[in-house]
Parts: sequence; structure tokens; C-alpha cells
Amino acid sequence: MPRSDEDIANLLRWDEAAALHLDSPFYAVREVISGESSLSAIDSELLAGLGGRCLHPMCHIGTDTVSVARTFSEVVGFDYSEKAVRIAGRTADRAGVRNCHFMAGDVAAIPVASACFDVVFLNWGSLVWIFDLPSVLVELRRVLRPGGHLVVVDQHPASLTFRRGFPPSLMVPVEDYFGERKISVDRKDYAERGADIRHTTVIEARHTMADILRSVLSVFRLVEFQEYDSLSWQAYSGMVVSGRRLWRRKSSPVPLSFSVVAQREPGTGIH
Repeated sequence: MPRSDEDIANLLRWDEAAALHLDSPFYAVREVISGESSLSAIDSELLAGLGGRCLHPMCHIGTDTVSVARTFSEVVGFDYSEKAVRIAGRTADRAGVRNCHFMAGDVAAIPVASACFDVVFLNWGSLVWIFDLPSVLVELRRVLRPGGHLVVVDQHPASLTFRRGFPPSLMVPVEDYFGERKISVDRKDYAERGADIRHTTVIEARHTMADILRSVLSVFRLVEFQEYDSLSWQAYSGMVVSGRRLWRRKSSPVPLSFSVVAQREPGTGIH
């Protein structure tokens, strides 16, 4: 459960957003129920060749979780919003996906046994809600089997310094890359811009790319790091389709997204 004032403020927003996002084209719930995948081409490429049991933290309403479950033996979606995971569970049931389960709680203290997952998949829009990234990565290492993989794909920290939105906005710098580590943001819902939102204020974490890589390297062996000129949503004006559920601009002053694949080294202890 939330451990800080920031977590509580964000949980109020995510509880409110969960029901709203169920009917949003942004999350493509109907398409996922009908058998389509909500994963971007980057997600699919990163997960290709991996299998077994997968943990999907920060899963929200579970469309990506259900999509991942179609190629893994079992997937557990995890989120701190109980409302979101209840919706996710119903979506999995309606999609006929039986190897997909959901839990709610604190991502820094996941109530599962150690070394019980082959893959941890942390994707789009997750890192801005994780304030103590080193502690969370230690926990994600704990639940991975030796030899298991951590797969992260998200918006690049440098591009977070530019104004973004949905519908797309101009790519105008509004933040200092080396500025505050916690940002209070007052904004409408990113998926349903016209919706009347009660809890408009959220607190977002800001990590530099060095912060992320340093935290990963402290507990994992780095396998691969990539940067991309595309995103899984149309955050900025001038973006065009560049692959399945991906958009890019003709030119960008900074990378728009990144991925990290890391491994819990074989033969290491459980703790």
C-alpha cells in the first residue's frame, strides 16, 4: 500500500482514472478483449525469445498485461490501485486469458516468494511514479530467478523536460533536466482530455538517465541499452506512425524513449 503523501495523492488520481480509462480508445480495451495486442513494436521486440512466468509491475488496467500473457506461461499484473487491478481482472476474463492474474500493493514490497519469476517487465509511463527507484529495483531483483531478466521501456528522461500532452502539444522545453526530483503537476487526464477530473494534482518522479542506469547496474548485469526516436503515444505535434503503436517526429532534439534489458546473474543468492 502507499507509503508516502506522494503515493497517496497519486493513488487518488489513479483510482479515479481507472474507470475512465476502461472506455478510452487510448487503452484499446475492446481490441485487447477481441484478441489484438496493445504492445508496441518495441515491447514485442524486447520480449521476443523470453518466456516463463512474468511480473508486470505498474500494470494499471492491464491491457498490456493481458497482451503479454498470450506469449508467456503465466503473467502477474501488479499495481497500487485496487480499482485498477479489479478492472484488469475483468478484462482478462472477458478476453478468455486464464494465465493472467492481478495483485495490488506496494511495488517496493511485493507479496510473492523470492526467485519466482523469469521476467519482470516494466513499461511505458512507469518510472515517473517510482520515487525510490533503487529500493524498487532491489525488490524486483528479489522476485527474479537467477538468470532472469528485467526489461524496462519508457519515455526518455530527457524528453520529459518538454511539454507533452494528448492531444499532441508543441515540443517546448519546460523543465530543467537536472532540476527537482519530484514535480507537482496539475493536469487533465492524458487519455481523456475532456473528462472532468476531481483529483487533478499528481506528484511525478524525475530520474536522469544516469540515475536509472546506476540503479540498474547496482543490482543487475546490463545486457542491452537502447535509445529511440519514437514513443508509444502521440505526445508531441508532428508525430507520425512509425510502427505498431509507435509514433515519431521527423526530427527530435532528444531521444524520445529508451529501453534497458538486464539480468540477475546466475548462481547468485536469493536475497
